[in-house]
Amino acid sequence: MRNARSIVALCLWLLLCCCLPRGVQAANFGIGITPSADPVAVGGTLTYSVTVTNLVGLDLGNVVITDTLPGSVNLLRVTTTAGVLTTNASTVTATLNLLGAVQVVTLTIVVTPNLAVSIIDSVSVSANNIPPEGTSLVTGVTAPLVPVVSIQSILPTGQVFLGDLLTVHLVATNSGTAAAQDLLISNIFSSGVIFHSLSPTNTGSFFNGNVLVLNLGNLAVGTNSGAFFVIEPTNAAVLSVTNFSFTSNGGTASGNPGFGSTVVLQPALGLISAVPVPDQVFDPQTGLVTQTIRLSNIAATNIPATRVVVGGLTNRLVNAVGTNGGNPFVVFTGALAPGQSADLVLEYFVPARTLIPAPTLTAYPVALPDLTGSTSSPPNISLIVSLASGAKLIEFQSDPGMSYRILYSDNVGFTNPRAAQPILVAPADRVQWIDDGPPKTISRPTNIMRFYRAVLVP
Repeated sequence: MRNARSIVALCLWLLLCCCLPRGVQAANFGIGITPSADPVAVGGTLTYSVTVTNLVGLDLGNVVITDTLPGSVNLLRVTTTAGVLTTNASTVTATLNLLGAVQVVTLTIVVTPNLAVSIIDSVSVSANNIPPEGTSLVTGVTAPLVPVVSIQSILPTGQVFLGDLLTVHLVATNSGTAAAQDLLISNIFSSGVIFHSLSPTNTGSFFNGNVLVLNLGNLAVGTNSGAFFVIEPTNAAVLSVTNFSFTSNGGTASGNPGFGSTVVLQPALGLISAVPVPDQVFDPQTGLVTQTIRLSNIAATNIPATRVVVGGLTNRLVNAVGTNGGNPFVVFTGALAPGQSADLVLEYFVPARTLIPAPTLTAYPVALPDLTGSTSSPPNISLIVSLASGAKLIEFQSDPGMSYRILYSDNVGFTNPRAAQPILVAPADRVQWIDDGPPKTISRPTNIMRFYRAVLVP
């Protein structure tokens, strides 16, 4: 009975072909190829949806669907809605014993391109007594989508001494064509350092003695991410930080490594003496315990500026500008000629408001820091009061938690502004600050015309 139906179908097909105008060939199959993307990137995933429809109107036997792939793709997987599949590196074949009238068969073929050249996917279909018919599709292939991560490593400017705490700012930028996944930055130090802290903290970061690995997570295309880490150099030498990036999807060398360096100096001791002058005094105006110390240049040359490291403290040194070897320090920005002396006021925060044991003082020359300040912010000092001690109290409006730098000048036009030390963090919406001379400012304001501004530190 099946043979009879096949003979009848063949006769009807021949009759249909004879009825068509000369030169016109009837299509026996509807063949379609739909790509999931065009173009697709090298290494990406491309899915072909191949459909074959029986247009004869009768059942067809021994139908063979052949999909030929180019050598520039790798075949990942194939599925079909009907028939038996056989595959090799370049050919996918689906064989059907019977394809019913108007029946549709769908092959899903998943490949990944391995070259940035256009690919041609060709499909042919044949059946008993019906010549093969086919079609093809050209799909563009672009260069692979990969992250390209460049790194900028920013070290502090100015002099760095052995034992100083250095805050290094690292910025990673993705200028590639794909998000950087699981981005790790490997920071390699040329000489010994002690690792102190990382901000923001994150899991997956670690320090093994001379390499700090930072886990920055995922980094989208065209964006950047950064971190701050604090280290302490343990060798007086050139300290360089070389940074390499690694991603779980990095198809390239991940851009350019970042590099930064600074020179770590050994302090020159024995050139300046630093000794306490009078006893400590509790200042009810500030709630701080103050102590005056005297610096004397005992060298034979001029000294441009002086750092004084204050050791043995169990209380906070309020007017410190940095830390060295775990001890706070102040900087006197005035020059000292041979034999010349200058007095500095140290301010201690002592909750019990009692005197404390005298600290140890270590003084050595440093380069004059750049204390010029921008005057772009408008003057916002609301009050200036001359105190009986000769100091001046200023008051200004502030935003709590924000940082401010006090600028001072000897003329109202601020043509030669200098910045006081240290930077202030506002505890409330108004701040009072006292200029009592070194080390905050270059000299005491007694009988000096001095003008002030408070500017926001970005």
